Amino acid sequence: MRITHITPLFYPHVGGIEKHLAALNAELSKNRHAVTVITQKHDPSLESTEIHKNETVIRIDSLVDLSDPFYKVLYKLNIWKGLYSKLSHLRAADVIHIHDVFWWLIPFLPFLNRKKIFITFHGYEGSEAPKFTQVFWHRIAAWYCSGNICVGDFHKKWYGVIPTVVTYGAVSDSQKSLDKIIFSKVLKIIYIGRLSTDSGIRAYLEAVAVLKNNGLLVHLDVFGSGEYMQYCKEYSKSHHLSVDFHGAINDAARVLPHYHIAFVSRYLAILESLQVGLPVIAHYNNDIKYDYLALAPFAQWISIAHSADEIVASVKKTLQSESYHQPLAAKSWITNQTWQKMAGIYFSLWQSHR
Repeated sequence: MRITHITPLFYPHVGGIEKHLAALNAELSKNRHAVTVITQKHDPSLESTEIHKNETVIRIDSLVDLSDPFYKVLYKLNIWKGLYSKLSHLRAADVIHIHDVFWWLIPFLPFLNRKKIFITFHGYEGSEAPKFTQVFWHRIAAWYCSGNICVGDFHKKWYGVIPTVVTYGAVSDSQKSLDKIIFSKVLKIIYIGRLSTDSGIRAYLEAVAVLKNNGLLVHLDVFGSGEYMQYCKEYSKSHHLSVDFHGAINDAARVLPHYHIAFVSRYLAILESLQVGLPVIAHYNNDIKYDYLALAPFAQWISIAHSADEIVASVKKTLQSESYHQPLAAKSWITNQTWQKMAGIYFSLWQSHR
């Protein structure tokens, strides 16, 4: 089967959708499917076409001058111009799977077979509840496409999208699990995610400052980048916090077993933390982020916090337990969330709705 994914960003860019697609495509390639990813050339030094592992990556030149008052229009025109040059490839594909960016295909829909177009809704835009236009385009996309995958059940409530399939991501091969929380002098905490408005990084840093003032030795390792990077560094320095910033890396999950607690609030990082038995404290800053977390099947196994004080309380509650043991139901559920299963979900969707 010739499968073409359309996604806003991909390798070597680091992010949740990028990791989702890379792991999914690895499984699809094992079954001898021909996989192509069409994405933006987020770095002008990247090749326009590249074979990465077993997938073909086609990058569209989309960079525009942000100082131009019409940069949003120019950006869309660049995307459509790039896709127009790949129209023959799109028409030859057996499956076209869009990841969030339905608008990329709008001008070309009359020239493509509707039955072979599918979409995955990965998250929500921005840091607030969706606007009317965002809800409208989600519903249009869900109506037009032959089937959809919603990453999270919150899409139904907030966007009015009826999911064909609901998933929460997957994890790679099991890592060594933690039997209990042990630390002698320093409590080691890991943060994985963007340093942005809705990520909770500010509340997490404030919580570390409170824990420090309460006499607890805490070290925080931050894996991520974003617009709050400078603020986070300045806050950590001014409050004399033990924090190291490592930037955004693809394989942060491999170091999870070296920590005592995880400050994470996105599905993939939560699953990877639970996989090794790490206590998770997930921050939310609004109602949609709360539902994003609370409606998930793993909500009962994590701490959901709104403020720095609630994060501190969750940390103290975790430390008061002599050991951290996940319920058997948690281990069974997480073990079953594999990328092989995820590939099966995609393939079944494509086969049954064409």
